[in-house]
Amino acid sequence: MTYEIYTSENETILEIEGNIFAEHLQDFREALTHVAKSPSSSVILDFSDVGAITSYGLRELIMFENQMSKMGKSVDIINASQIVSELISIAKKVFV
Repeated sequence: MTYEIYTSENETILEIEGNIFAEHLQDFREALTHVAKSPSSSVILDFSDVGAITSYGLRELIMFENQMSKMGKSVDIINASQIVSELISIAKKVFV
């Protein structure tokens, strides 16, 4: 898994490439931590190139969304495949 972060005054975009498996958890957590520290009020997670995500990644994602909500920041996940979108929806019901 690799990632790129783009920040403007109003939004931060995190583009992730590759699968988010247990062995990538540290990199995923690092990327989310960088994004959380940005001054932007809006965060966009671009999952265009994410083929799969495990329960560990889903848990990190939900915890990140909750943290951003507490900070008054919005989080949008864009371009996720149908299966990844469905997994995220299920995880939100389980981890919330």
